[in-house]
Amino acid sequence: MHQKIMITKHKIQTSLIHLLQSNSIHQISICELCHQAQIHRSTFYKHYGSQYDVLNEISTQYLKDAENCIQGADAQDKESVAKAVASLLEYMEEHLELSRLLLNNIIDAAFAEKVFSLQKVSELLQQSLSHVEPYEKQAMISFVIYGCWRLLISWLNDSNRISPDKQAILMLSLAGKICHSS
Repeated sequence: MHQKIMITKHKIQTSLIHLLQSNSIHQISICELCHQAQIHRSTFYKHYGSQYDVLNEISTQYLKDAENCIQGADAQDKESVAKAVASLLEYMEEHLELSRLLLNNIIDAAFAEKVFSLQKVSELLQQSLSHVEPYEKQAMISFVIYGCWRLLISWLNDSNRISPDKQAILMLSLAGKICHSS
C-alpha cells in the first residue's frame, strides 16, 4: 500500500478512536470525522464508505494482531499457553484505549465472541476438554469464555492492574480448574 494512503487511513482511524471515547459510533458523522482527521470528505470516501467501515477495519486488524499473539501456543505445554496469553494481554495493554473501546462492548456487542472465537482460542479449549462429553464440553467452554471475558474487562479497566504475566496465570489457573474438574 502506498505510504500516503497508509498515513491518511491512520489519521482517519486515529480520529475515529478519539471520537469514540466520547461518542457512540452512531453519533459520529463523516463530516465530524473528516474535521478531526483534517481531511476532505472526498479523501475519506476514496478509502471508506462510512464510519462503520473504518471501525470494521480497525477491529479486523485488532483481531489479526490478537491472533498473532497466541498463534504459537501449544495446548500440551502450559508454559507455552501462559506466554501466549501474556503476549496477548501485553498487546491489549499497549493498545489500552482501543482495547477498552472494543472489549467493553461499547461499540460492538459481539466483539467478545469474535475474540474468543479466534481459531487458536477454540483449538486450545477443544484440546483441553477433549475428554468431556459434547453437551458438557459446550457448557464448560461457554463458562470459561465468559468468565475469562469478565476477568479481562476488569483487568483492562483497573488503573492498578497486575502485570500481563500475572493476569495470564490467574485466567489460565481458573480456566484450568473448570476444564480439568470433570
